[in-house]
Amino acid sequence: MEVFVRIISAFRQIPNSTISITLEDGAKLADLIASLDQMEDLRGLRYPNTVILINKKSCSVETNLHQGDEIMLIQPLAGG
Repeated sequence: MEVFVRIISAFRQIPNSTISITLEDGAKLADLIASLDQMEDLRGLRYPNTVILINKKSCSVETNLHQGDEIMLIQPLAGG
């Protein structure tokens, strides 16, 4: 199955972009995160601090993914 990952990041080393990822049928969000961890350009994302939405809705790592889902990874800014 093919899903689309939209990355929204304020960090210069991680460009804002949308990428297509192919996963096995029945994959969960945790499987997608594991796949993204293997991609050199995305190693700077810190998933515990990243807001993750599937089709603009809250989710957990156990959420099942489906063909054509849009996953948004949003890196919030922190500071004072």
